[in-house]
Amino acid sequence: MMINPPLHPSVDPKFVLTGNFAPVNEMPPTECLVVEGELPHSLDGVYIRNGPNPQHQPLGPLNLLEGDGMLHSVRISQGHATFCSRYVKTYKYKLERDAGVPMIPNFFLRFLWPR
Repeated sequence: MMINPPLHPSVDPKFVLTGNFAPVNEMPPTECLVVEGELPHSLDGVYIRNGPNPQHQPLGPLNLLEGDGMLHSVRISQGHATFCSRYVKTYKYKLERDAGVPMIPNFFLRFLWPR
């Protein structure tokens, strides 16, 4: 029996948290530049997307539905667009931020990683 068998690439954070799935940093409200054309002045609203964004490298197998929550928003008003990203400041997020390391194992860890 191996003490720490290699993880399958589908749950290994070294493979899963790359490219478009790599964690991103928080971003304060930042005006977006319009590269070509213009935004209609009558367009007014906010698009908000939420999803996982781990602040620390997970301790074991990773499911993409887990992780610290992050909200990304684009606000369009009066011909201007503003982008912002913020972590959802949960108890788990604050505990691990203050400790500087993951403290609470993810849900699937007990099913996918031998003891």
